[in-house]
Amino acid sequence: MYVLVGWVGSISSKSRTRRFQGGGYDYLCFELQSRCVARSRGRQRAPCQRATARAPWLMTGGTASSGKPEPSDEREGKSSSEPPAPKYRAEELLAWLESADPTTRLRAVLACRHLTAVEAAPVLEKAVRINEPEVQNRSFAALALGYLPNERSYELLSGILRNDISGEVRSSAAAALGYLGERRAVPELRIALLEDFHWSTRISAAVSLGLLQDERAFDALVDGLRLARRYRREEGNALKRACLGSLGELGMPQAVSHLVFYAQERDFLTRQVLAEALGRLLHRTRRLEADRMTQRQLQLARECLEYLARDDHENVRRAAQLALANLSVVSD
Repeated sequence: MYVLVGWVGSISSKSRTRRFQGGGYDYLCFELQSRCVARSRGRQRAPCQRATARAPWLMTGGTASSGKPEPSDEREGKSSSEPPAPKYRAEELLAWLESADPTTRLRAVLACRHLTAVEAAPVLEKAVRINEPEVQNRSFAALALGYLPNERSYELLSGILRNDISGEVRSSAAAALGYLGERRAVPELRIALLEDFHWSTRISAAVSLGLLQDERAFDALVDGLRLARRYRREEGNALKRACLGSLGELGMPQAVSHLVFYAQERDFLTRQVLAEALGRLLHRTRRLEADRMTQRQLQLARECLEYLARDDHENVRRAAQLALANLSVVSD
């Protein structure tokens, strides 16, 4: 079980199902950022917005493992739809990090959402430097450094990605580097994708390379597609989707020949991610002054989308048809 947790928030299961029922690359990003171990009763997990929006997530209140009530992040009498009012000071949260109770230390990190990035900086830096034994706590702290960036976030996250013994924590650090938007992280994410022994770290690195939209990631993502064949079906498919989706985010015509190869994958979700990736690629290259070879690649991408628009699975058809409709609107 691994902890690749986002800055988690509360949302009804009904709306979660409605928002993410289509699956695809957005769903992959949601799944990667929302899997966590709920160790306290009443704690809920929830999806983020579109991954590229880098929207912060929130955490609902819980109860400590000792049975004593922990400070709640919601005030009584207020609607759950209203954002909680700021109520914590950095000095208070720094004191929580000294607690022997791991849940209290975790809530110190989660409460940073009430602070500005500058105010939260000493809390988050201490959270990743106190030799925290709890994997979940280190994972949350790493992700928080991406969602609440400060001038040392890149340095700290790079160190976590290189040195943390837990694949779950390295996975969170790779995800946070994508949210951080630091393109200088591309070489480190490339190494994580191709060399890390933990499969979820590889997936996080692939997704983050797409979020950074740096062309230097192209070769690594293509190699990631080959690596996906070494894993079991579920893990291999997840890595495959991450690489396909990120290649679409890069918007490079030379990726088309690598993408269309997966048009007949048995896994419908992979085909759906492919349709979304082709749609994004074509959208990003619509104003490109293309030579004959590039035009041929883009025409191949459109033909593949038209093929997927007749797919046996409804979700794949819907994704391909939506991509084609968006291209028509842009062209008009």
